[in-house]
Amino acid sequence: MGDAFRRAESGTQLLARLEGRSSLKNLEPYLFAEEGFPVHGDVVEFHGPEGTGKTEMLYHLIARCILPKSGGGLEVEVMFIDTDYHFDMLRLVTILEHRQHISFLLDRQKQWRGEF
Repeated sequence: MGDAFRRAESGTQLLARLEGRSSLKNLEPYLFAEEGFPVHGDVVEFHGPEGTGKTEMLYHLIARCILPKSGGGLEVEVMFIDTDYHFDMLRLVTILEHRQHISFLLDRQKQWRGEF
């Protein structure tokens, strides 16, 4: 156990290791426009009254990040820090399954039309 504890990474070390990652430019083109998009180190805050879709937006942004490029995703890592233990993994899985299904249907449609 002593070795595992010494190999643990602190939050500061993690953030230093992640330095230089890409911006949010390609995350959601309609949300983050070409000009004025957040760059590395910027903080993006979603705020509004309860029930306005802030958490739902977060789940969709996470899904876009972790899906493979072939499925319309960016195929990048996500670090989510849930300090109040409200992250709903089943909701994220539902969104991922739905997006995969849509991607599959679009691919089938392209094959049917001979667009491949």
